[in-house]
Amino acid sequence: MEELEFGAKHGAVGVELTGYKYDISPGSPYWWPLYAKAQDLGLTIGFHIGASAQDYKPFPKDTFYRTLSRVPGAFASLVAWDVPKKFPNLNFSFAEAGSTWLPTVLQSLFRGKSDATLRVFGDWRSLAKEYMEETGNMFVTCYLDDDINYVAQVAGRDCLMMGTDYTHLDIGSDPDGLRMTAGRSEVDRELRVKILDITPRKCHGIPMDLRPADQEALAALV
Repeated sequence: MEELEFGAKHGAVGVELTGYKYDISPGSPYWWPLYAKAQDLGLTIGFHIGASAQDYKPFPKDTFYRTLSRVPGAFASLVAWDVPKKFPNLNFSFAEAGSTWLPTVLQSLFRGKSDATLRVFGDWRSLAKEYMEETGNMFVTCYLDDDINYVAQVAGRDCLMMGTDYTHLDIGSDPDGLRMTAGRSEVDRELRVKILDITPRKCHGIPMDLRPADQEALAALV
């Protein structure tokens, strides 16, 4: 709690967590005091790839299980526990795993009952989009080569934002991602502006009058 206060006092906009810590799922009430504190301080909870668990050991061929799968798992856990509604003024972001998993996770959540044991026949897509729009505090980063139109069709147009990992070169690294995404003409301009500018501001509480310095990215938004 003291660390959250220190971060907020010194300009932090979010708290980084991994999708699985100490064998306790992110939706568990164990974490709710942390979420309540972050909500009070205006800090976004950001889930990044990776995990703090005994099965997290170096083994390159197991990368998806050890790292990437923890991000969609965190999203599913939060929705299963209805955490986004319990903390309506707290934003959650899900980073570096791309966004194409989002329709699959939403299908698993809304195609059955909350305990995922029984099939519920009906239009799960409308239920999923309704939940995303009603909560409005779940944000997912895209890879520059994601099928953005499909993900937006299922999950809505206000939850996606560009994600890159400049700190090191790995599966989530798109050093020129902003400019390349800006130039994706098959995605309509309004959605590109949301992904590159509006939605990241909303997610992290960044003022709209703070303008980006990348003029090449702006020029590509045609």
